[in-house]
Amino acid sequence: RAEHEVVLTAVRTSASILEYADKSVRESRDFMLALVEMNASALAYAGKSLREDKAFVLQAVGARGEALKCAEERFKDDPEVVLAAVRSRGAALEFATERLRSHTDIVGAALAQNGSALVHAAANLRNDRTIVLAAVTRDGSSLAYGSEDLRRDKEFALMAVAMNGLALQYVTPELKVDKQVVLRAVRQNAHALEHADSRLKRDRETVLAAVLQDGSALAYALESVRNDDIFMISAIAKQPCVLQYAGERLRNNAEVVLGAVKSDCNALMWATPHLRNDRDFVLRMLRVNAAAFEFVPEALRGDRAIAL
Repeated sequence: RAEHEVVLTAVRTSASILEYADKSVRESRDFMLALVEMNASALAYAGKSLREDKAFVLQAVGARGEALKCAEERFKDDPEVVLAAVRSRGAALEFATERLRSHTDIVGAALAQNGSALVHAAANLRNDRTIVLAAVTRDGSSLAYGSEDLRRDKEFALMAVAMNGLALQYVTPELKVDKQVVLRAVRQNAHALEHADSRLKRDRETVLAAVLQDGSALAYALESVRNDDIFMISAIAKQPCVLQYAGERLRNNAEVVLGAVKSDCNALMWATPHLRNDRDFVLRMLRVNAAAFEFVPEALRGDRAIAL
């Protein structure tokens, strides 16, 4: 028991300590399984009888999928073992044989756990629409591992960004300037605007579509858009938080700020200090949205008319 405690403590740092452990320790099924759960590399030091025991290996990779790396070669080509491993950790697909990295069900299970496991799939599956879409649904960045043919295919790109707008980052350059593709991407995820071609970052319709999803996406728009008062007033009316990205002139415009505060009291935070300390403005604002009182400067809170 004392030796087990010493080994447990040591394996937390490095599994290689098991090389010097007594054979009885390395042949102890329950103890070795506990060690694998703690450190996947411990499987490499299990006794020969355990390393050749499929039931034990199934338990080990089921607990820590990456332990597949340390399994006997025949288990890396065993569909049941590999399936258990990728269900535990999708990236364990890396350690399967080429044959199984071409297996649709196994790759699909890996992607369900981790979309980026697509990087380890066989080339033919990285060109498979169904497989790559499954990966993108889980993780938009996984499109980076899809074939170039798919990443330049507009029809596929439209499907991919509809599943995960951030996949826009990995389509080919000509699609990042395609308004239909970019609009679909930002409507799914406003932050996809960051990955659009600069020509669309100054396109009012595209930027507004993103802003309607998330006002903070305005940060990705070109300055020419953010300096367009007409556009900004329209955007602020629909998404009050956009006020924080407006120039000082608009943040000091009482009517613009009142319109924003009416919908969202937090908008007062982004008004200029001059406006926030203007007693007449504050009185008007509180008539529009009394909840904004929490953002009224301390110096004005003692004013009887405001406090009431």
